[in-house]
Amino acid sequence: LSLSNFMLVHNTVDWFRYDPVGRSWKEYGSVSTATRTLKRRYFLVEKAKDASIVGIVVGTLSIAGYLDALKALRGIIARAGKKSYTFVMGRITPEKLANFPEVEVFV
Repeated sequence: LSLSNFMLVHNTVDWFRYDPVGRSWKEYGSVSTATRTLKRRYFLVEKAKDASIVGIVVGTLSIAGYLDALKALRGIIARAGKKSYTFVMGRITPEKLANFPEVEVFV
């Protein structure tokens, strides 16, 4: 959320984002793009709040200390009264995630 706010405040400069897959810089867009991004983010946050089953996706090439973060995330989800499943994957693709239609949101 802070990046979108920053973009809205500094709306006279051009914004770029780095695509690690394509290894290239792409123009991010104008303030209207930032507004659209902010609205989409708000929608996705609300969708996550409404979900009753949350999938926690963990890449096998994770950083050190991911177990502590995973434990904390599971605790937050449990305190919110939601059910969580943990998925450990080497390469995360939409096709793999689509195999679990009962999961309403992935984090």
